Amino acid sequence: MLKSDKLKLYFTALAFVASVLWSNAGSAQDAVGTVTGVIKDAAGAPVSGAFVQMKNAERRLNFMVITHEEGRYANNRLPVGKYVVQAIGGEQQSAPSAPVEVVAGKSSAVDLSLTVARAPALAPAWPGRTPGDRGEEADAARGAGPHLPDGEGKAIIEAKCMFCHDAQRIVRSHGEPARWQQVIGTMRLYAQGSTLAKPLTDDEEKVLLAYVSTNFGPLPGGPKPKPDPLSRLPRTLLPPEARDYIVVEYELPNTRAEPHEMAVDPRGNGWVSQRVGGKLGRLDGETLRYIEYAPPAAGSNTVRLNGIRRGNNGELWMVDGGPNRRWLSFDPKTEQFLVYNLPPTTSGSASGNTVRVHPDGTVWLASIAANQVIRLDPATKQCQPASRTTRTLPPTAWRWTAAATSGGSRMRSTRSRASIPRPETSKSSRCP
Repeated sequence: MLKSDKLKLYFTALAFVASVLWSNAGSAQDAVGTVTGVIKDAAGAPVSGAFVQMKNAERRLNFMVITHEEGRYANNRLPVGKYVVQAIGGEQQSAPSAPVEVVAGKSSAVDLSLTVARAPALAPAWPGRTPGDRGEEADAARGAGPHLPDGEGKAIIEAKCMFCHDAQRIVRSHGEPARWQQVIGTMRLYAQGSTLAKPLTDDEEKVLLAYVSTNFGPLPGGPKPKPDPLSRLPRTLLPPEARDYIVVEYELPNTRAEPHEMAVDPRGNGWVSQRVGGKLGRLDGETLRYIEYAPPAAGSNTVRLNGIRRGNNGELWMVDGGPNRRWLSFDPKTEQFLVYNLPPTTSGSASGNTVRVHPDGTVWLASIAANQVIRLDPATKQCQPASRTTRTLPPTAWRWTAAATSGGSRMRSTRSRASIPRPETSKSSRCP
């Protein structure tokens, strides 16, 4: 049983799900109970190193622990409520248990047997993309993949729909006209925040909608069944040194929010930026309660929160990379936003996936669509984009950009500070 009072939080953003992982966590709640049990294989032998999940649908929480010696498992920090327990180990899994009531201060036992074959392992995939599909970028680099069919809408796509992505993203998508209408509407909003995009006229939108609905309608046979989420868990049993942790998964209320990135504040709470939902979400690391904050109103109701990063004083920095073209900071103590509207970029919009905060308090954004690194000084509200040149970025910005290309997990740089020349920068402008 895991009883340490030391709480360590690690947050990751998944498609429609935010996850928090505890290492040797003890209970930080008063109204908690315990579920224990033994996991065995089909022959009745205990299984150590298997996964055990406990799902509370009402609270949108899913806990996972690992079995220890003799196949035993325990979780002593479950909020009260009803749970369905399921075990997964090797190539087998159990059937879901009957709902078990967890009562504060009490223990319930659920023993399971691994008698059901697991679904095939899923190949890596981007959210919303077929597992195993390498994506339009890989095919485009090889000159492969399907092409746009002839038609009146083809010229519109080539002229106005490829300022931030190539045609492969379109030809690999399929949907009903209503879905395509939603996509086109979203793209028109993005164009409002860009100095590069050419806006669609209403007549062009009608032609384009007819073109994509005709050529890229729903695939025969209806929608594909959703993959078994358990099929992504490892197929091997975990060794003893990898069993002492609890994973807590929280499913966001808005299943189409598209969580983009996460950050952790000084109190250990997890924060998630919603690319489509447009809100800032917080998962309390102790109570496991979730709350959302809507950014201040702007010219457009469409808010696209992308990169998020914790600042030097515990504040959170994020970019609203849609039509509103602004940076936001949020103070978890006062629960207040500050807004920094961005001036026009050299090209494209201000969208970006990576935000970093320098020790001197300046904030940096890797702006994808504009192909620039933008620096904001919150003290003076001065924005300074770095020009695109063949010269290297400043040391810190160079390292931060590299972090984005390596998954954002580490900063990698082997060059000394003195050996990296500074880039040319454009004239600073004040953020309104």
